[in-house]
Amino acid sequence: MDSNVFEKDPAENKFDCFFDWTDWLEVGESITAYTITVPTGITKVSDSISGSVVAVRLAGGELEHNYAVKCQVEINGVVGADRDPVRRIFIKVLEK
Repeated sequence: MDSNVFEKDPAENKFDCFFDWTDWLEVGESITAYTITVPTGITKVSDSISGSVVAVRLAGGELEHNYAVKCQVEINGVVGADRDPVRRIFIKVLEK
């Protein structure tokens, strides 16, 4: 399975996923803002940041559906700093 593809049961209400930007950031850069985008059908319960890692907690999702969750960051107050500031993870909802 790809490292950005996760499987979750539709009944899981505390499913945590992480966007790790550590290797992407250059020396002296830090994430000053982020936006998590979750498609209709799956619920974002919460999100947070710790250093260069953005976490999102998901719930629900329809059985046999796939969802792309997007994280976009600002670095030192600038979106992307001339690099692609967007990452996606993919959630496959399967009965476990």
